[in-house]
Amino acid sequence: MRRKACDIARRKVQINEKRNFRISKWFSGTAGASGRTLAADLAARGLSANALALKLRVPSNRLSDIVRGHRAISLETALRLGRYLGTGGRFWMNLQVNYDLALAQRELGETIAQEVEIA
Repeated sequence: MRRKACDIARRKVQINEKRNFRISKWFSGTAGASGRTLAADLAARGLSANALALKLRVPSNRLSDIVRGHRAISLETALRLGRYLGTGGRFWMNLQVNYDLALAQRELGETIAQEVEIA
């Protein structure tokens, strides 16, 4: 019986390690909708990511990474974008959070539904 409990515990650790790898994999490229929206806005204004970065006083690779989908929009960047573009920081954060939630639901929703019961 004790050996069986050990095997079960070991299996849970292996499952958690795989799950953590999948989570870190989708967290690594979470720009999604916010990056596409920023790219469209830049194109409409005839700006490059570098030109906008200079106006926002942020490193140019920050905006380039967001547009390419390699980086999520941070709170500070959202505030700067909102100020310059006149949309408000909440607009950019809503795009980012909605995208992140959709990814989490797709990746973890079924597992969470099985593990957590409704109160």
